Amino acid sequence: SIVEFAGEGYDTIQTALGSLKMADNVEALIYTGSGSFFGQGNAGDNVIRGGVNRDTLMGHAGNDILIGGGGAANELHGGTGDDIYVITGGDTIIEYAGEGFDTVQTALSSFTLRLNVEALTYIGSGDFTGTGTSEDNVITGGAGNDTLAGRGGNDILIGGGGIDTASYANAASGVDARLNNGVARNDGDGGVDTLVGIENLTGSAFDDVLIGDAGNNFLSGGTGRDTLLGLGGDDTLIGGAGAPNQLQGGTGDDTYILTVNDTVVELAGEGIDTIITATLTGYTLGAHVENLTYTGAAAFTGTGNGLDNVITGGSGNDVLRGAGGDDTLIGGDGMDIAVLTGLRADYLIEQISGGWRITDTVAARDGVDLLYGVEAVRFGDGQILSATPAAGVDAGAGKDPGPQVQPALFETDVLDRLDAGPRWVAYGGHALTLPADEVGVLHTVDGWDWLS
Repeated sequence: SIVEFAGEGYDTIQTALGSLKMADNVEALIYTGSGSFFGQGNAGDNVIRGGVNRDTLMGHAGNDILIGGGGAANELHGGTGDDIYVITGGDTIIEYAGEGFDTVQTALSSFTLRLNVEALTYIGSGDFTGTGTSEDNVITGGAGNDTLAGRGGNDILIGGGGIDTASYANAASGVDARLNNGVARNDGDGGVDTLVGIENLTGSAFDDVLIGDAGNNFLSGGTGRDTLLGLGGDDTLIGGAGAPNQLQGGTGDDTYILTVNDTVVELAGEGIDTIITATLTGYTLGAHVENLTYTGAAAFTGTGNGLDNVITGGSGNDVLRGAGGDDTLIGGDGMDIAVLTGLRADYLIEQISGGWRITDTVAARDGVDLLYGVEAVRFGDGQILSATPAAGVDAGAGKDPGPQVQPALFETDVLDRLDAGPRWVAYGGHALTLPADEVGVLHTVDGWDWLS
């Protein structure tokens, strides 16, 4: 037997026995065997550590620390007091109502609290997903990029280091979460959350209000009709599928990822902002938004505004319109066409490295546009010319075989070779047949066709 009296130091038992109950005034119990172990504490504050097999640890009274150890899943019961569970695997935690304020510490990449355990702390170094219960929880992330979800109750979500997200993706109703105030006034499950060190917000499947702060925020609305406001910083706003959303990035260089035709609000002088979509087949930039990028595979029509825009197509056959300003049009893959406003004769065309510079000589109209990866240019008078550096064949009077400083003119019923490179035939509204000894592919974009 072990006899210890109060105040006689911090004492530890190490054992390989299959079971042991700690004597009074002994503080720690460590199992050193290889089998299953049943270890019990006493009325004091104990540290009980299991081994590599399936263990059952009971703290009883006091503020205990239970460490199940590796290997098989363990059963841990802290008892009364404010207990700490150090979890390394799929352990079962048993806590009853009124048994104190209890905490799980874990280095697992994800963990969900069970009822009557109030706190969850990540002690690892990677990215962590921590989920609470309907009770009031404190969930603390680590140094990685963590995702924390309180799930009901008045929770405190503490991100720690890294770029951390408060997630309300599984909420039962709409959410109102505001990083600038550090609070989710409605967590969608009937609670009010306190947000500390949180950079990003994920909304629910319902109508949400998500507001960022002065930093760089990632706000994702979900499938409801959402209102997202980034405020300061370079924010990314995703309205989500479903009803159109209202998105306002605020100051900074903001990115809007659209799956439906959301309302995007930007004010003058609020940075260089970009629309990205993979699902819409056409989009026109609104006021004070500079850039448009299509990442899908379908044919896409992208239109700019009066600012200096960068418009980028995808892998399909795209139609790109700068619509004023000094624009950069990037076709991407597929057979792409750039559309200009004025007559062909109004433009100066220069070949530059990797593309073309087209200057509108009429003031305050198309400006100076740069074209990359664009196969053809259509002018306001209906003329189309090839925008590939290798010149080819012209299909009609007044149409150029390629953007050249000295364009050649040809009869409408004659096909002429310009060089030994690829041949291009451009036309609008009429069929055209190559001679029998030529091979071509007919391309159609926005009602205009050409052969390559």
